[in-house]
Amino acid sequence: MKYLFIFFYLLQNSFASNESVLAPIVLDELIKFSTNKKLNGSKYLEIFERFHVSQKFIQNLQIDKQAKISFHSTKKEVSGNHLGFHTKKIFLDMYRIDVIENEDDIFNDDIYVYSIVSDGPIPKAKTSRIYKNLDSGDSVLLSTLDRRLYPLTQEYPSPKGALIVDYTLIESDGDDIKELKKLTDALAPLVLAAYQQYTNQSTPLALVDLHGEMKALAKYLLELNDDDIHFTKTLAFSAEELRSTPTSLPEEYVQRAHGHHWGSRWEYRVRFRLTALDL
Repeated sequence: MKYLFIFFYLLQNSFASNESVLAPIVLDELIKFSTNKKLNGSKYLEIFERFHVSQKFIQNLQIDKQAKISFHSTKKEVSGNHLGFHTKKIFLDMYRIDVIENEDDIFNDDIYVYSIVSDGPIPKAKTSRIYKNLDSGDSVLLSTLDRRLYPLTQEYPSPKGALIVDYTLIESDGDDIKELKKLTDALAPLVLAAYQQYTNQSTPLALVDLHGEMKALAKYLLELNDDDIHFTKTLAFSAEELRSTPTSLPEEYVQRAHGHHWGSRWEYRVRFRLTALDL
């Protein structure tokens, strides 16, 4: 009931800029882990070991424990976005990326995608593999493992309310993607562990935007990794939109982004497919 109350509150209220309350906890545990200091209980150490997070990789990030990490809520403001049972199975895939113009004027782009997905109060996250050597005009079909954004687990594919995806397209400038993936895979359980610690220290019903917290923390850590964050975008569907999605054919969605980095222009197009099946 606590999580349902939190999620309902977040969907019905718009947020101003928030300073992360969980980032200091997570960053502190990352620093302790990287310097072999005692962790706050065994839950963080268990997460680091489960995802094989590298101490050396964390050390190289040079995390600032005092960093002020702020964010704006990415919850989609729609009317009637109440919780309830869906009558359809929902599947969302990011299936293709088109490189309209690559950033690197000398070499081709190596890109990967980090996604945060929420269909209720508890977000999930994933990191794709690197798609290498992409030139202007190229298109890449994401692998079967990478393309599925919802559901991310084997749980029954029926959202608890709205479905919200924040994804970041990153141009990799190194070969440490494997270590970065271990960290981003561990980010969701780290944030949840920090939330449990935070609520124990404050109030039982502390209102925390877990999706926004995870997005802000991921942005900070990705920027420390020296890779080029091209863009972060949101794809969101209200509960009503999901219920009204036809089951005849998949619906297509396209998002486009462009920008400059050190004088080089880049432009990408990302294609999604939303599929609904009757229960």
